[in-house]
Parts: sequence; structure tokens; C-alpha cells
Amino acid sequence: WSCTPECLQTVMAVASRAFEKPEAVLQQRGDSLDTASWRVQMRDGVAVIPVRGVIFRHANLMTEYCGGTSIERLATDFGAATASDDVRAVLLDVDSPGGEVAGAFELAERIYAARGRKPIVAVADGMAASAAYLAASAADEVVLTNTSYVGSIGVVMRHVDFSRALANDGIAVS
Repeated sequence: WSCTPECLQTVMAVASRAFEKPEAVLQQRGDSLDTASWRVQMRDGVAVIPVRGVIFRHANLMTEYCGGTSIERLATDFGAATASDDVRAVLLDVDSPGGEVAGAFELAERIYAARGRKPIVAVADGMAASAAYLAASAADEVVLTNTSYVGSIGVVMRHVDFSRALANDGIAVS
């Protein structure tokens, strides 16, 4: 995972409820099973692609009903937007603490490779951390709001957690 510790705690809490009964997660959000939660919007020739919540490699219950973003859907929609003659620019509307590492670098490479075909702008409106900032940084331009929180690409492990993991494997840390 490439996300903030608080984000990971939230993901784990939701996932534990989801495995009990998926309908419980939907009920908490007030959604029905047929709710569409992820769409590209067109505004004056600009494809606005939301990058919201925790980023997952594949679409699943978390992305569809808990506000996350699927890398596979994001990549598909980004590809369609950059290939469309009706789209003059692409705006990535980012508010995400990051997420799964798997697929994140490939997404960033895809965004970077599309530069020059049409303007690609990432707007960090809230948070663009870790895997989300990785994707945003591949755009032609990154725009920040006054209260944006951006950066934190990489992995952070607290020494206490690492020491416990080593101790569990029989390795003493002094």
C-alpha cells in the first residue's frame, strides 16, 4: 500500500465490514446495488476525470460503493479521453490519500506517455498523496488549491511496526 496510515486504517475497517456482508457497507452509505458512482464529465471540451478516495488496482466493492478509484477504470477512461476528438484537454480532479502500489507506476507511465497529445492537468483539491500524487505528477501540470495536501510518494514504516515484524520472524532488534 502507498497511502497515509489513517487511510489504511479506514480501508481495513471498511473491508472488515464488507467481508461480513456487502449489503452492510451499502446500507451505511445509503446506496443501492445499482448506484453508479464513477463517471467522467465533459465540460466545454474538457474531460474531468475524478481520482477520489483510496486507489485500488481493480474495480471492486470498495471502489464502487465506498468512494475509491480503480486504476483499471481510471486508465480506461483516461485512454478514451485522450483518444477522443471531442476532448481538447484532460483534467484529473484529485482528492486521494493514495492506495495500492500495484498498477500505480504503470498508470503514471500511461499519463506521462500521453503528454503532448492534448493538455493534461491534475488539480489537487484536498489531498494528492502517495499513489495519487504519483499519478498527478505525470500530468503536464499540477495545480494546487490553497489548502491542498500533496506529496508523500514512497513507503513509510514506523520503526515500532518494523521491529515487531522482525521479532515475529525471530529476529531481535536492539
